[in-house]
Amino acid sequence: MGSTLRRPGRGADAMTGLYDNQGVLRCAGRDPDDCLAYADLFDLAAGQFSLATLEAPRPLGWRHGARGRLSSAGTD
Repeated sequence: MGSTLRRPGRGADAMTGLYDNQGVLRCAGRDPDDCLAYADLFDLAAGQFSLATLEAPRPLGWRHGARGRLSSAGTD
């Protein structure tokens, strides 16, 4: 793969996704090099895919609210 590809920004929980030219997510991981290796493995040229930063899913905050029932954190 050429070095002309720009890598997406990375936060603490950021992941990288590789999308094909039809918009299908083909690979996702914490290391952009893994996605580039995927593109190389399947002979995807630079114009056939794009890389994007994906935020890792965050768990829902659940807690016991008033009267002992479960409620979403911050809403009683």
